[in-house]
Amino acid sequence: DSDRVGVRLGGDARVRPPSAGVPSRGMVTGAVQVPADGAPVVLLCDHATVGGYPVAACVVSADLGVLGRCRPGDTLRFEAVELDEARRARALVERSLERAVRGWYPVESASG
Repeated sequence: DSDRVGVRLGGDARVRPPSAGVPSRGMVTGAVQVPADGAPVVLLCDHATVGGYPVAACVVSADLGVLGRCRPGDTLRFEAVELDEARRARALVERSLERAVRGWYPVESASG
């Protein structure tokens, strides 16, 4: 179940329901919120700016495109990564995209 706001994970992807009374806080794209039913929701580009559900994790920006290409029934696996590893993954995705686009448009990146 997905749209531009988020992807609701199903199947065995149940997380212990959160306790009541969680204060709202700022949300980021990729945040994995856990509503009362325990079915995690990964927030995407049109998510709300604040939320009242606990956040169990955050999908690194380099993997958001992978999540967006998943089809119903696909299996996902989450793993913890350090911030430096997430930054390296993002840099690889950006370089790959830059190489792919370079042939379409005669421009150079600011980094040269």
